[in-house]
Amino acid sequence: MVKVIFFDLDGTVLSHTGEPVRESTRQALRELGKKGIKRICCTGRNIGELAGFDLHGLEFDGYYTDNGQAFYDSKLNPVSFRFLSEQQADELVRFFDLKLMPTLLATQEKLILNYLNDDVRQVLARIDIPVYEEGRYNGERLLNGVVYAPQEQEKLISRYLPNAILARWDEQAADIVYNPGGKADALEEYLKKNGLTRQQVVAFGDSYNDKSMLQAAGIAVAMGNSVAELKEVADYVAPHIDEGGVYEALRHLKLI
Repeated sequence: MVKVIFFDLDGTVLSHTGEPVRESTRQALRELGKKGIKRICCTGRNIGELAGFDLHGLEFDGYYTDNGQAFYDSKLNPVSFRFLSEQQADELVRFFDLKLMPTLLATQEKLILNYLNDDVRQVLARIDIPVYEEGRYNGERLLNGVVYAPQEQEKLISRYLPNAILARWDEQAADIVYNPGGKADALEEYLKKNGLTRQQVVAFGDSYNDKSMLQAAGIAVAMGNSVAELKEVADYVAPHIDEGGVYEALRHLKLI
């Protein structure tokens, strides 16, 4: 029996191509709550991007942010953090300081961008996020990072970040994740803490950084607007987000 569902945010329940959240999606999450099925948001966004953010009536029982590095309760109160090790943070900060390309550092409380350009502006516009201000790193503990660069530059990035994993979510942006880290680790951590098995969890996603999460879940759902690579690992491909994909998938799985 399914006990918990992990939902990616952007492109899965929050649309940037049509109505931000369809009423059927809100209804679906409410019905899950009434049945006692936990609803967990698992996003690459930082708490600084969620606090005060309009979730358009979406209801979650918890939030994993920064690709699973931080966990907050339903009221966005902090519960736990998994910070980068000193070695991992040093590697990431060295890359940040080189300013080879726009790079973002995520801390517990804020985001720090080394420099701003049109590529960053365009990416943020696609996901309806205000433009970040440039800043300096002052030794804060880090959760992860983001690099704004196309896929063809990933080999160059890997030379400077040999211990990191790049989890792409936009043609011009990828999350910088270190092991242990990523959405799959967040899912597995949640199951362990709550005494659940992978057969009791469903995961919804649409992009490359959701792949590990879907592979770790008992049932994997890719949205109709997902990248092809995610559809290949999914147990079910839902309709497009703007066509009520979340609601239709949950009806198909007989969870609502």
